Amino acid sequence: MQQTCFFVGNSDAPQELREELSKAVEEVIDRYQVELFVTGGRGHFDRMAA
Repeated sequence: MQQTCFFVGNSDAPQELREELSKAVEEVIDRYQVELFVTGGRGHFDRMAA
């Protein structure tokens, strides 16, 4: 079964979160073998996650 990660965050998330988000994504890939990432497509956090 394919592992999926959904991003849910504040539309006004600060740019400073980008590096921490990137590290978290790498960890999720390594630890849980996540292959699919999904965002809601709205707001700054979703744009960073995408």
